[in-house]
Amino acid sequence: CCVGAAIIDEVALVERFPQPDDKIRTIGSKSSGGGNALNYACATSRIGLSPHLVSKVGTDHRTSQILEICGTSRINTSLVTQGKGNTGFCFVIVDQCTKTRTCIATPGSDYETNEIEATLNQSISTLSQANLFYSDTRFTQMAFRMVEMICKRFPSMPILLDCEKDRGQYFPDLLTLGMYFLVSLPFPDIFHTMLGLEDSIKDPLRSLSLLLDQASRSKFAIWTLGTRGCIHVEKTTSPDPTCAIIASFSEIKESIDTCQVSKNPQITHRTYKRADTMYRISHCQAFEVDPLIDSTGAGDTFAAAISHAIINKMPCDRMLLFASWVAGQKCRSLGSQSGVPSMEECVAHFGPEFFQS
Repeated sequence: CCVGAAIIDEVALVERFPQPDDKIRTIGSKSSGGGNALNYACATSRIGLSPHLVSKVGTDHRTSQILEICGTSRINTSLVTQGKGNTGFCFVIVDQCTKTRTCIATPGSDYETNEIEATLNQSISTLSQANLFYSDTRFTQMAFRMVEMICKRFPSMPILLDCEKDRGQYFPDLLTLGMYFLVSLPFPDIFHTMLGLEDSIKDPLRSLSLLLDQASRSKFAIWTLGTRGCIHVEKTTSPDPTCAIIASFSEIKESIDTCQVSKNPQITHRTYKRADTMYRISHCQAFEVDPLIDSTGAGDTFAAAISHAIINKMPCDRMLLFASWVAGQKCRSLGSQSGVPSMEECVAHFGPEFFQS
């Protein structure tokens, strides 16, 4: 079950990002589904899961496009609310020269209180059969209310929260209920500020460890770093004696900053110590992608693969390699939902033994 944004992306591929007052031509364009939750749902379906989407859309022409995408991707939309107003949309400019993309978003309407209550009542049957809950932390009140209900009714259900920025009211409380966290490049600093630690030295590992500490049921957090890979953080009571012990991110910053993509990514383990608590730190290189066309949706695809790994109890190192490869493959195509490999393609790449317990 996934809660969050479902919008339409209007994607333009250009040779270079335009300068002010420029008039340039596209070298490719595409209208496709977008929004973190819809991208995630499409990717989870592609790798063999059966997603139920919880989102709100409008009554305009984009709504029918979204519902058609969901139908094609075998996404259950029984919990999608159609309300007054327009469906969100986003203009995405993909720069072929710098391999970057710029998003200009127009959000749709948020849930009304009565719509939240109706959806919560309708969702009980779906949640009783779900094996994981995901939120992109948009529609924050809806996500918080649903997670609150899950904790009471289905306390063993894994809860995965995708954190990009401070979402305002309900967001701090939502974070305390998470089990698994995916955080964007700037989020450790954002969380540092949320905690009121402006005067202290910002340390991403400290922020991530505090994020885990405040959530009583937390398991791990993954900090995604783009071409520099990702860092997995989890609390440990039995640190590996062969791993170097570090007291701050500054001790590994240079090696992370200079990390290169690789056809055969390596994973490096360390132990981070804060006060009397130990955390296992795992850094995974990013896979080399050729051709690299569009990274839009890569993070949502990564989240989908992490969900597959959580459900199937995949060990940490295999989980990171799997999610990194799947996200990298998505970047070979234009649009946020194109290029995601099927589960059959994943097995062909890694071998069937990779996915065995």
